[in-house]
Amino acid sequence: MVDLTYTEDELNNYRKGNYQVFIMLPLRYLAENNLSVKDYASFIGKTLSITWKNHQGAPLDVKAKLIAMNYAASLAEKITYEITEQGLEIEIHNWPHPQFMQTLKITKEMITDFNTVWESIGEYIGLKFTQEVKETGYVLKFTK
Repeated sequence: MVDLTYTEDELNNYRKGNYQVFIMLPLRYLAENNLSVKDYASFIGKTLSITWKNHQGAPLDVKAKLIAMNYAASLAEKITYEITEQGLEIEIHNWPHPQFMQTLKITKEMITDFNTVWESIGEYIGLKFTQEVKETGYVLKFTK
């Protein structure tokens, strides 16, 4: 038998793709079974909000980086953020990857509903979540 080895880049790219697929597959399941993506996102947000305990008092730029990392870890092509008087805005470009969406039959509406996962987490860290849907992605808005 031959030992298999992979470069760190090979593994990281594979991980990112898998992470994105494992986010989207449950959405497909929910759609096929006429279940609510928003309810699923709410469950995840409420369940995971406690993991943000150490970041409740963190500066907005730290919160922005942590929130954005979830998208960067799953193949978002470009992420920018801005601190505003009202809070922070994070713009996510080309996420999820259009090819994944097409292959898995995921709609923009399903992703918009899934992004509401941030409602409970935002509340936990002292911010109110809203989002703006753009042609090339999403603007996640967290206000004080």
